[in-house]
Amino acid sequence: MYVKTREVEIKEEILKAIYHLSTDRSKVLLWQTIMVEGKAKKNLIHCEMLGLDNKNLYFEPINVKTKELLSKKISRKNKIFIRGSHNGVLFKSENYRVINGIIEIPIPKKILLSEKRSANRIQISDTEHAYLKFEKNKNQHFRSTKMKIEDFSEFGFSVQLKKIDRPHYEVNGTYQISMILDIPIKGLSATLVYQRVQSYIKNGKTRVIYRAGFKLNQKLPNEIIKRLSKLSDNHKKMAA
Repeated sequence: MYVKTREVEIKEEILKAIYHLSTDRSKVLLWQTIMVEGKAKKNLIHCEMLGLDNKNLYFEPINVKTKELLSKKISRKNKIFIRGSHNGVLFKSENYRVINGIIEIPIPKKILLSEKRSANRIQISDTEHAYLKFEKNKNQHFRSTKMKIEDFSEFGFSVQLKKIDRPHYEVNGTYQISMILDIPIKGLSATLVYQRVQSYIKNGKTRVIYRAGFKLNQKLPNEIIKRLSKLSDNHKKMAA
């Protein structure tokens, strides 16, 4: 695993990254360093994002007692740092306000984005279509079982998930795979490790993609790896 970090100053990208703080249902960590009796002390506040408008972001402490004491915990003399725990958004702010237990923060002009990735992950080309299929669950027969593969490694997949199916696939839940690329599979299962929502603007309209990451219980068969690899952009460049 490695962590890729980049600085973002384009407003559209900033808003897209921050939007995930609410749609990913991820915890947001706010912290501030203050001086107490000559010693630096760090105040940590676990929050969730309530929403945003054209100018500001709005956060609320998860703990009710913390919300009641928020004005006392935060010093207006010091900057505050905000980090999304799941999608690696990090930024700071000095012009924030606390109103009735809600933290109002101006939309930042610059953020840092970091993402953990597997070095051997292979991206499926946008011009190709690769699918995996899960076995039907007798208790959840109403969920879809076919998903589009976006990228893969020897031990996992990133796939597109339908919005209506999100409640029926639980994080840490394990599901049996029945088919990959129309090839029947036996004895291979995958555990859901995350669900994410990503949005982007195309032709003036906001589009939303639901993604999920699955970790395999054993290495992907070599024949499947070879066939999937042929659908990647890198393979096409080498063939050319």
